[in-house]
Amino acid sequence: MSLADCQRSHEQRPPSLQHIQDQIRSTCEDIIHCCLQKTAATFYQTEQSLQGQISALACLFFQLFLMSFQEQFDYAIWLDLLYAPLLTPIV
Repeated sequence: MSLADCQRSHEQRPPSLQHIQDQIRSTCEDIIHCCLQKTAATFYQTEQSLQGQISALACLFFQLFLMSFQEQFDYAIWLDLLYAPLLTPIV
């Protein structure tokens, strides 16, 4: 990861699940292509390149998990548990 990856996004909305899945597929295709291409690079250089690509892929999978979890999360249950005691009258 580079410093640019750690900067705040200028996007107003997070990416959709479909967009993240498309990025994962594209990144997988890039990794496969990198593995199959003939190159003059040394094993170490190729390994370093693959390490960066695999790291980016792992970040995409983690982002997909978090976005999926957020869409499935039921906020109503937690709000009821947190605020129900506050709304009951004290006698």
